[in-house]
Amino acid sequence: MLDPRELSSKRSTIQHVAKRNAQQIERTLAKIKMFLLQL
Repeated sequence: MLDPRELSSKRSTIQHVAKRNAQQIERTLAKIKMFLLQL
């Protein structure tokens, strides 16, 4: 059984990674949009 502190630190790590991934995806989409607008 995991102790609550370990669990909450894992959860916050997951949230941090997810947030960073979302920002990366948004940036990629913005680049794609700019590329398509130049066509």
